[in-house]
Amino acid sequence: MNSRFTLANSIYPRHCLEETQEAFAHLCSVKILQESPRACEIEIEAVTDEVALSRITPEFLNYLLDLSAAYHLGLMKGQYGTNEV
Repeated sequence: MNSRFTLANSIYPRHCLEETQEAFAHLCSVKILQESPRACEIEIEAVTDEVALSRITPEFLNYLLDLSAAYHLGLMKGQYGTNEV
């Protein structure tokens, strides 16, 4: 089973998606199905039967939203944020 979502690039920067993919790699795999200048369509699939996709997906999207908000607000530290460490 999998879930598909369309993410606006103006809200969800690609590097935030990549960081979220890394953080959740032990729980799910994420494929980018389509990309355009405005959006990308992703597919999330659980890599284990131990945790239901219905639990993973909201956590994945919430983590992505948190990272994206931090980036847009200038609170993200590290390579992409304004507060370099």
